[in-house]
Amino acid sequence: MNHKNFSGSGIVLDWCRDHGSWFDRQELQQIVRFIHEGGLRKARQREQLRLKDQEDQLRYQEFTLSALERRLDPGFGEKGILQSKGDHLLDFVANMFLK
Repeated sequence: MNHKNFSGSGIVLDWCRDHGSWFDRQELQQIVRFIHEGGLRKARQREQLRLKDQEDQLRYQEFTLSALERRLDPGFGEKGILQSKGDHLLDFVANMFLK
């Protein structure tokens, strides 16, 4: 038997993988009240915000790693010519000073 918090409601259910959920006294009524008062909707919104925050953090980490790679990789090709990888400002500077 495991214990599971019902959608962040604070109502802890007894749960068995093989036999399902078991309700103690008043737990079913508490869950119905929780859902009726919008608790399930609010829990879903909190989860969506958490996932969006997680996605934003991953994007920031990706951006940071990309910036770090650019700082570590000077962009010189085989012939020692600066290659910008699509950075137009770097192309402009390279064409002014390196040619």
